[in-house]
Amino acid sequence: MKRFLSTLAFLCLATGVLAATKINVTTNAFGTYDFKDKHFYIIPGSPAIDPKDTEFKDYANHVASMFRTVGAIEVSDPAMAEVCVLVDYLITSDSYTEQIPVPIRKAVGSVTTTQLASDQLQGRTYHGNHYTTGDYKAIVAHKTIYETVGYKTEERQVDGYRRILNVYAYDNVDNDGEPDMLWKCNMMSFGSRSNLNSIIPVMTYLNLFSPGKRIVEHKSWVNDEYGWALYEAYSNVMRDYAWSFFPGRKVENNAWVYFVTKKRGELTVICRQAGPGKRVVTKDTYLVMNGETYPIASVDHIKMDRTERVKKDENLYYTMTFLGVPDDVKVFDIVCPEKFTWKNIPLQ
Repeated sequence: MKRFLSTLAFLCLATGVLAATKINVTTNAFGTYDFKDKHFYIIPGSPAIDPKDTEFKDYANHVASMFRTVGAIEVSDPAMAEVCVLVDYLITSDSYTEQIPVPIRKAVGSVTTTQLASDQLQGRTYHGNHYTTGDYKAIVAHKTIYETVGYKTEERQVDGYRRILNVYAYDNVDNDGEPDMLWKCNMMSFGSRSNLNSIIPVMTYLNLFSPGKRIVEHKSWVNDEYGWALYEAYSNVMRDYAWSFFPGRKVENNAWVYFVTKKRGELTVICRQAGPGKRVVTKDTYLVMNGETYPIASVDHIKMDRTERVKKDENLYYTMTFLGVPDDVKVFDIVCPEKFTWKNIPLQ
């Protein structure tokens, strides 16, 4: 699982090291359509976008992930597709120069205060059973009074960019006249980043399971532990892993399984332990399927055999990875002896 984190470095997912970054996305989607089992292919939605451009290919792959989560099947041959998906993206600058007023201050008077204090300069004298600290004296303090007599102006450059991703799905079967639009989705994010390659992945991630639905939503993604857990699962979906559970299934008190990913015998479970509570994963933990057991191979974001205590209103995200699991796995159990047993976890 660690190898996925390196691919997400551009999103600052090194949890616990970098400050969290928040990205806001507004989504407006129109039309309803069932894309399940429909074949689709993706082409640019603007003549200014080269279909051979690697940037377009990367963004198209993220858009394809949205459609895969609703059961659509991507193909490269347009003749095999029932749906044609067009992708258009752009970025506009809303930067401006802010005029900041700064007050000009002038001294207009002063205030004098007097108070009594022990004269420590004379020291303390020991008299066998008590101390004396000397006489008291007056301390005079002077405070200057200022008044605002005018203003001057300083300039500050404020960088702001509007990042836009538009997705259009058309009927690719009915050739009688112009094709019908089946669904469209407009995604917009405003922020200080002037590049799309760190924004479009978040846009599509926040709109998993959206194709075919009418949507008016404002969502946010923060690269904290929660963001790491779900985005790491999303990165697995992007790599055609088998997956299930979004956004989560409760397996016991204050514990959830968020995603299960599977490929080439490696099965990883992404979990959340909510507080108040505690979690320990021991080296004796194992996965059970069809009566066969598969020992745990590694854990991430938690140390093996060490109890992690989670405070109220906190969450602990961690992963457990098992090796040698058969490719035909459908349902399994996870057992941590004397700690917990999670029953009947399905893998779609």
